[in-house]
Amino acid sequence: MFAVNARGTLAGTREAARIMRDGGVIVNVCSTAGFEARLDTQIRNRRQ
Repeated sequence: MFAVNARGTLAGTREAARIMRDGGVIVNVCSTAGFEARLDTQIRNRRQ
């Protein structure tokens, strides 16, 4: 899963950089929620 997310971010950033040759800013934002497993989230997702 990490490899898919990392490659997607890299591909998106690379394409944005190609489009913004005259200048611009690329900001990649992530969440730290993926670093911690939570039981209540797992149960809630399973019920849906």
